Amino acid sequence: TLYSHGGIKAWYRGVVPHLFQAGAGRGFYLSAYFIVKAAEDGKILKNTVPQRLRDNMSSSTVHGKIAAAACAGIAGWSFTYPFDVTRSNMMRDWRLEYHKTTFGCMRSLVQKGGIGQLYAGFGFTLVRSIPVACVALPSYDMSRRWMLRVLSDDVNRC
Repeated sequence: TLYSHGGIKAWYRGVVPHLFQAGAGRGFYLSAYFIVKAAEDGKILKNTVPQRLRDNMSSSTVHGKIAAAACAGIAGWSFTYPFDVTRSNMMRDWRLEYHKTTFGCMRSLVQKGGIGQLYAGFGFTLVRSIPVACVALPSYDMSRRWMLRVLSDDVNRC
């Protein structure tokens, strides 16, 4: 059983890469979304998005939000995917035969298959993550704006 091979620590295998992915990864994901939206509006990186695209893809339009979300999904998973692969490998090695620590696991994966080993299966993750981001992030953004408007109306009434 899991407990007999590693004790209580075995129940927490892979928690370090998971916490990094969940914490820093989600922060990176949301930051990428808001940076791409600002670039679409010409607030930053003014010359990187042509004016005719900026007119059609403003972050105030649904299409602009969806485009920003797709970019954020790709950026977010590009940043955090090695930690997801590491976590999966650590959890698979529940008998502690190969991977003792997070960075030891990453090191052995890179030694075995190069840096590409940390991105094994990345294409399938992108196929899934782009539609998810295109629904989740614009929904979050619109809900956030609606709640701020409702709450500010309530504060003004008090």
